[in-house]
Amino acid sequence: MKLVKNIVFSVQEIAKASRGALFFLIFLLIFNIFFSICDIVYLKVLIDYALLENFSFLLLLFGLCIYLALVFLSKMVTGLFSPLLANILEGRVMARSNGTLYKKILSISAVHYNDTEFYNQLSLAMRESGIRYFQLVMQIFSFLQSAIVGFTVFSIYGDPVILLACALSTLNYMLYFFWVNRKNYQFTKQEEPYERLVHYFNHTFYRREYAEELRSNRGIQSLLLKKFDGESEKDMDRTDKFFHIIIIRSNLMSCLDGLILWVVAVYVSAQILNLKISTGEFLVMINIVSSISGQLIEIFKVLPDIATSVRYVGDIRKILDYPEDSTGEMICGDFERLEFRHVFFVYPSSAFEIRDISFVIEKNEIVALVGKNGSGKSTLVDLFTGLIRPEDGEILLNGRAYQEYDIRSVRKLFGTVFQDFQIYEASIAENILMREVESIEDRILVEEALWYVGLHEKITAMEKGMDSIICGEGEFSGGECQRLAIARAYAKKTPVLVFDEP
Repeated sequence: MKLVKNIVFSVQEIAKASRGALFFLIFLLIFNIFFSICDIVYLKVLIDYALLENFSFLLLLFGLCIYLALVFLSKMVTGLFSPLLANILEGRVMARSNGTLYKKILSISAVHYNDTEFYNQLSLAMRESGIRYFQLVMQIFSFLQSAIVGFTVFSIYGDPVILLACALSTLNYMLYFFWVNRKNYQFTKQEEPYERLVHYFNHTFYRREYAEELRSNRGIQSLLLKKFDGESEKDMDRTDKFFHIIIIRSNLMSCLDGLILWVVAVYVSAQILNLKISTGEFLVMINIVSSISGQLIEIFKVLPDIATSVRYVGDIRKILDYPEDSTGEMICGDFERLEFRHVFFVYPSSAFEIRDISFVIEKNEIVALVGKNGSGKSTLVDLFTGLIRPEDGEILLNGRAYQEYDIRSVRKLFGTVFQDFQIYEASIAENILMREVESIEDRILVEEALWYVGLHEKITAMEKGMDSIICGEGEFSGGECQRLAIARAYAKKTPVLVFDEP
């Protein structure tokens, strides 16, 4: 049932990306089926006609011209239009599905980012999203084409020995590809932590904020490079073992298949020597040995491919099916009172926890949360800004539980400077507003925020001023980046300002 659901889901995603292109893919499927059958049947007719004593050369030439035109048309469609369409469609599907995945991620509680299993699933989903939908549908189409063509030709040329040989050849391939695809899937899952490690190292050696420490401390250089070399060595050993066993199994499968095809070729040759088949049938049968075996092999080769793609689509859907942040319908218009009542919180896969916290913050109060590192100050900030939810206890805003509110309206009350704030690759004004600049009033607001944090003179001295694009944090010191984050909180014009590690 999951297999069917994942296939239907993939087709729906492609249809949403480009319904017209999906219909054209169906047309290509029908065209390829029609031509594949015609190719075998029509060739037999031409050969038998050419062997007649009173055949007409002009009529035969006309038939060959028709066959040439069909071949040319087939090559044009499958060699030009099909790849072009596939590239366009694949790009659209990936763009749409990635956008859907990004939106979904934003709706999932931030607490999941502390769960390693979630990260593995997320990185796998982000890599496979879009392209895997397309591959699955193309594999389904390939299966349908091979199945229809194979059934049709077998119904015309149903020699039992050829049927048996093709069945053995197909079984040989089927067992091999089911095995190799399962191994590929398991290997990819094992590789996911290493892929994330490589991504982390790329990020570390690319980002400006790591540059000074990495160059000032040879010890951390050696530690990181040693860790990378060690994990890479393990990955290479794992990869070598994987491909070693794949190559051995592949050669065994090819040898067995070659033996089966040789036996069939001998059998067909004996048939014509015993005058049991015509010359045309002999030539077609020789073609069928490879052609129909190929069709059957494609049928059963693509089945494990489909099974693997279905597994990947299932992994993507695990992320898309993650429960969203629960939210009510009430809109919170203002801030009067925030209350924690016996709040408990525990991160997944972590011993850290908050136990039985209770306090009240009234409007216009200035409150400092003081505690040792790791005591839970930042977690409390995430709790009362609604980014994570308590395991037990209640958080009340203006006397009502958070669950009753549309959480987005709650978050609008807080202008927060997070401990791990980020500067985005956008203009200074967009980094402060956290959206596009839409009016003169927006620009005035940005100027006010820059005056507020003492960056107005520096920004106005830049060539493009507040429209300057921040391509990294190199243009600003760490303290100036924090000032930009404070300007961001100021520009939000919220009734509550929250500064984590100010």
